[in-house]
Amino acid sequence: MSSPSPNEHCEATSSDEPLGPPGAPPIPPYQRPQTRLTIVLWYWLVILLGVPLWWKTTSIERLSLPKERMEGLADLEGNLKMPVLLHFDTTSSHFNGRELRQSVEVLLSTYEHVSRILNITYTDTLASSEDLTHDWYSIRIVSSPQPSPPTYELHDRTLVVSVSNAMQLSALGLDLSDTLSRLLVPPPDDAYKLRVVQYAPRYRLAFSLLNEDASVGGAARGWEIEDAIRRYLGTTLRELNTLHNFTIESQVQFHAPLAFDPTPFRLPETSDDTTPDAYVLEDDQLKVFVNSAEWTLASSATNDPVLHFLLFVPAANRRPLVIQDKTGQLSSSNAFLIPQWGGIVILNPTPSQPSHLDATSLFTPFSYFNTQLRSLLGVPSLPPNFPQPALTTMSTWHRESLLRYRTIENTRSSVDTTNSIIKLVDRIKGMPVGKAVRADVNAALDALEQVRKDAQESNSATTLLTSARAFVHSSLAFFNPTMVAMLYFPAEHKYAVYTPLFAPVTVPLAVALVRELVAARSRRRRKTKTE
Repeated sequence: MSSPSPNEHCEATSSDEPLGPPGAPPIPPYQRPQTRLTIVLWYWLVILLGVPLWWKTTSIERLSLPKERMEGLADLEGNLKMPVLLHFDTTSSHFNGRELRQSVEVLLSTYEHVSRILNITYTDTLASSEDLTHDWYSIRIVSSPQPSPPTYELHDRTLVVSVSNAMQLSALGLDLSDTLSRLLVPPPDDAYKLRVVQYAPRYRLAFSLLNEDASVGGAARGWEIEDAIRRYLGTTLRELNTLHNFTIESQVQFHAPLAFDPTPFRLPETSDDTTPDAYVLEDDQLKVFVNSAEWTLASSATNDPVLHFLLFVPAANRRPLVIQDKTGQLSSSNAFLIPQWGGIVILNPTPSQPSHLDATSLFTPFSYFNTQLRSLLGVPSLPPNFPQPALTTMSTWHRESLLRYRTIENTRSSVDTTNSIIKLVDRIKGMPVGKAVRADVNAALDALEQVRKDAQESNSATTLLTSARAFVHSSLAFFNPTMVAMLYFPAEHKYAVYTPLFAPVTVPLAVALVRELVAARSRRRRKTKTE
């Protein structure tokens, strides 16, 4: 047997595989240096190939918004004036029509809330109403032999003013301009704005019959709600259907306790020292009258604003339950209004009254509900020098005045909301802007541009519908689920999510890669020296 040659011995010792001690088992293939380096590189290759997929699945869609169009509409609300035509008819009076018209024009221009909203045209001649596209009204002056202040009556679009023959033109112009300012534009006072609910195309009216405690007897077990609504609210609902669509629901509850005890009240002349003559709701107690913790008032889930109307029947041992005003006097009305929420009427049934309330017995409560509904929806009341109409009627002047007011309100809200969206998107760089958001913003801007056009060419009803469309689309864009979620997800939250996920993986792999690269470089140096 021949021994190995020196060349063969050199080839065996120059192999890259490490040689363990004599007699040691061979090193497994996966622990060889080249294999370890390959495994680490494959890990990094998988990570690098997965980065584009991760970037694609976690990136947000951020489409551009029409900032230039919004800048052109930023001052729309301040410059939006709705045309109104006023016709003066003085043929039945001793006044000069031209002088009276000029006097009213000068005086009415001093009312800021009128000149800011309306572009009034004054005329002595009136064309056919069918040819008029704007809102128009006629003021008819009638002389009266009675020496009394001017009296006013509304007949559809005509305002009839009865004036004494002895009245001066300047005095009539002053009185008439003040009356017209109240009829053409709702009052600009803060109480009106705080009381009226924000505009919505649809409202849900929830009528609730609440018995404080039916277990003590004398409860109202049912009511003819459909007949009562048809009789006492039907006209108002039909008159307001130009502005809103209404959905009506009702319920009866037999246990609706108060969160407090009403104050017992005794009349001074009462000799009985133990039995109260009544139970009083003081002014501070009215603010916490609604017991939201125990009263289930919302009977169905809806996104529409809900106006509540409660008919509260106190327990038999707490009757009569009456309201005390701020001066300490007992109020003649057992009803009160909660601004932007609804109205409440307290009913104290007599012992002989049936437990089922028919439509006739509901006349007084629903008359209050009708007044409260009109007040919440912003229907202006007539000036004090007018004969007050029935509760179920609303004049054309006031209906169109409310249309114009709601148009201005919708336009202001739409412009503010759209501006807020653009500012939020600019400020929060990670906020997504999807196709739905951009489509709603564009639809809102289209509607706002149409509002400007309709205000000059159409009547108040048409302009309101356009402004309502702008309001709805701007609200949908602002409250889009993707937009709302990012308002409460800042960048710090993203780092807090990704750091615990990637740090435990990337740090060991980075250390292993550096170690294997250093080891491979050392092996190459040794190999070079050996050769």
